[in-house]
Amino acid sequence: MAEGGSAVEALVELTLDAERHGVYLQGGLVEPLLKHLVHTLNVKRVPRDLPESLEEWMKCAEEAFEADSKELPGAFEVRLRRWVRGDGLGLGGAASTKEMLPPTKSVGGLLGGKGSYDLIGIELGMTSMAVEEQFGEHNIDLHTRPHAVSDMKAQGMSLTQILALTVGLETGKLHPVADVSGFTYGTDIRTCELVTRLKKAGVATLSSLLKEGKVVPVVAHLNSLLRDFSLHGQMREAALLSSWLQEWQQMFVGEETVAIAYLTEYFRTYPGRGLPTEFDFRIFFRVQKAYGASGSEATKEVGKSVKALQGQVSQLQDQCSSYKKKIDLLQESVKRSGGPKGLTGGKVGPCHICGEMGHLAAACPERKDKDD
Repeated sequence: MAEGGSAVEALVELTLDAERHGVYLQGGLVEPLLKHLVHTLNVKRVPRDLPESLEEWMKCAEEAFEADSKELPGAFEVRLRRWVRGDGLGLGGAASTKEMLPPTKSVGGLLGGKGSYDLIGIELGMTSMAVEEQFGEHNIDLHTRPHAVSDMKAQGMSLTQILALTVGLETGKLHPVADVSGFTYGTDIRTCELVTRLKKAGVATLSSLLKEGKVVPVVAHLNSLLRDFSLHGQMREAALLSSWLQEWQQMFVGEETVAIAYLTEYFRTYPGRGLPTEFDFRIFFRVQKAYGASGSEATKEVGKSVKALQGQVSQLQDQCSSYKKKIDLLQESVKRSGGPKGLTGGKVGPCHICGEMGHLAAACPERKDKDD
């Protein structure tokens, strides 16, 4: 297998080996799933290409066993369900995770009308009370909470984990959650005491590397953090950073200045928020316009296709406008002539042969060629 393939397989295996909702997958389930995901489904990016819903995971597991002409064992099915959703833990499978949560507090409809923390808590394997405590610990006001919830969902992590990731991105080192206790979400992490202290100690930060304007040191800085995440079993952080890094590198092949400008703008746009989106095209187009660059060849082709489609849409709009004018003229002409009944709702106009009203020329009694 190629080196890239080996790296992907290792990352998928670590993901499957990781604990979720207090549950580990048995080796007899991990091996078929790993083989099916990497070699059959051709997973390239983790976690983006991995299944998301319980239904998708169950389908993968069933197909993995069917490939060896076997059926998915019931015990494996139960374990996979608990690993994906946490269903039935400690309750003998009789209740859902939602039923295990304590009463929730309203946030005034700021969470898409749901009005509670229970849904995001379920997704992150936390109680709604723990979610609320996170908001208090990191100084999240009511105005900021929708953004915080959105970031938590996008990254699949608690606010404390997101802030630990943010500090790690700046320092290039792994930081325990205790290091970010009390940090304010959404603020510039470069000004915090921890980062300032490391700068004084001579630690190269992401900000200083971006000012130098060289891609290679920045990639080395981020890859060092990625290795630390993988070695310490922080697979969610490792997968998120890996996918984000791949997107950035692929979009700016051979365009160092624009790549650095994009990262600088990215962390200015999302201060203290981890990696809420893999690639932000709004930022891309801003730096593209500022530096007169157009990104990778693939992006250039996409841009050409978009322009071509825009031209076609413009032509169709012009044609539609022309047809509409013709139809309007015809309708106006029919109205003026009185038109035949059934087309405009008006009465039949004068006969073209005798000039009398009430009949058409085809039925005129004075018609010369009328059949006897």
